[in-house]
Order: sequence, then structure tokens, then C-alpha cells
Amino acid sequence: MGRNRDLSEFQKGQINALHSEGLSQCAIALRLHISRCSVQNALRSTPTRRHNCRGVRKTTIRQDRALKAIVVRSPHASSARIAQSAAANGVNISARTVRRRLLCDFGLPARRPAKKPLITKKQLRDRLKFCHAFKSKPAEWWERVVFSDESTFQQLRGNGYNYVRRPVGERLNPKYTLKTVKHPPSVMVWGAISAKGRCGLEIFDKGVKINAAKYVEVLESKLKIHMTLTNTSIFQQDSAPCHTAKVVKKWLKDNSVQVLENWPPNSPDLNVIENCWSAMKKKVAAHSPTSEADLKRILKEVWVKEINPDYCKTLVHSMPERISAVIRNRGYPTRY
Repeated sequence: MGRNRDLSEFQKGQINALHSEGLSQCAIALRLHISRCSVQNALRSTPTRRHNCRGVRKTTIRQDRALKAIVVRSPHASSARIAQSAAANGVNISARTVRRRLLCDFGLPARRPAKKPLITKKQLRDRLKFCHAFKSKPAEWWERVVFSDESTFQQLRGNGYNYVRRPVGERLNPKYTLKTVKHPPSVMVWGAISAKGRCGLEIFDKGVKINAAKYVEVLESKLKIHMTLTNTSIFQQDSAPCHTAKVVKKWLKDNSVQVLENWPPNSPDLNVIENCWSAMKKKVAAHSPTSEADLKRILKEVWVKEINPDYCKTLVHSMPERISAVIRNRGYPTRY
């Protein structure tokens, strides 16, 4: 706060009136017995009207609504394509104008679409049926379940971004390029988790076909012991052919393994281990494996050292919210 009081609104009005009459700042200061600096600050803070500072609007309100209608009908249409459609109807505008109209007037910015599996009508019904059957189960109930799935890990994996920030002229600098390899080494793994933590990881050798017989071997060596250690009683698996074979069903029945029934197909957002796979792929990529053998070694280390029980418990406890999200979205894929 300064030594003197701030100017009142009345004094500011006097300053503006005298200034409009053509008096200089010094003359105004002498007449009102204030400093010239106060006069200058008052004139600076006074908003001024600017006339004719914008270009002529090229579209009418009706034409703007027509642009929105195109996007509503075809949300994947590009701004250039929308501009071409408008030009065909006699409205000559640029793609930039289209983007500005859709963003500023209708709140429709361009975004990268989420990648989700295609869900058929039958799969929608199956997903809703399953979710309605288990929507009353609390998070503690899901602690009894072992969640399993297979996944593929590659030596090189994209970081998920399509942009790089680099100086001008540094396009080919190795620091700013995305590394690629023809036919990068990859391995298939089977894993399972529960609220108590990891429940086994099986890494298959290259060329090994995962059929019903091989799947039974995995269950025999990994599932039985870990269900005992984690005190779980229900086994979750999807409806892959090798999972639903007669020999697999017989093994599960002979070993008294209760299976989570009616698991809906094409539902990675309901299987909590999918999030675990995504986290593992990021962690494995951060270690930069150099070969298939190195990839297998890093996979084992990440599984044992970096996938902790608290993380697994958090995933399992998210099941009630996942089920509610599917019901809210009428069976369609959710954010999980």
C-alpha cells in the first residue's frame, strides 16, 4: 500500500473528463492536486473501447449449426473434410475456422479416440448379465478370486506418444527418433494375481503352442500352490478355446477348483490383471531389453520386485466400481 490513499472513483472520473477535454497529464495533476504518476496510472487502468478490431464473421449462426450437425453425424470427420462440405454448400471457410467454431461455440475440440474392443449385441447382453449378477458383491468378496490371463511382451514397445519436442534441424538426432526393429523378439506369458499379490508367472518358449494340454501343465504347476498360499477359492479365466476345452474342465473339476462362471467375452476392462500387464509393459520397456533372453530375465525381475501386493489389492478392490461402470455405460467398454 502506498503512502497516500488510492484515488476514488470520483477522482478517476474527473481525470478522464479532463483528459477528454484535451488537458495534459501535468495540467490535470495541478488542477486536482495529485501527482502526475497517479494521473498516468488512472488513465492506464481505464478500459477503452475498441471498434472494428475483428474481421468480418464468415459464417452465420445457421451455418455454424450446420457445421455442428456434420460433426454429430460423423464425429471422425476431419476439419478439412468439414470445410470441403461447407464449400460445396456455398460457405467458403478454412479448416482453422471450422476448428475454431466447433471449439469456441460448441465445445467440440479434436481428441484422440480411445481404443476399445468391438462389442457385439450378444456380448453386450452377456456383459450386463454378468455385472447385474455380481453388482452386490463387496470388494472383500473379490479377495477370494484369482484373476488370470495371457499377454505378449515385446523387446521394443512404443511409449504411447506420437509427438517429440526437439529443436529445429534436429529431426534425425537419435535422441529425438523413435527406435524400431523388424520382427522384434516377443514372448507369451501367463500370469495370475489376487488381493494377496502375485499368483505365478509362466513364460513360454518361442514356438510353443498354448493348447489345452499346455494350459493344464501351467495350472498344475502354478495355480494349485498359489491358490493355497493366497487362501483363494475362485478362479477367473476368459473363454479362450484352450481354457474351455474338456480336458481343462476335467482338471478343474478333479482338483476342486471353482471357476467364476459366465465370464463375458471381450471384457478386458473387467479383468484387473489387464492393468497389471499394462504396468508391467511400461516397466519392462524402461529396462530396455536387448534380446529375447534379456527380455525373459527382465520379465521375471519386474514380476517379483516391482509388482507389489498393495498394487494387486487395489486392482482387485476396484471390481465393484468396474461393474458399476459397465452398467452405467449400458454394457459398452469403460475407462478401465
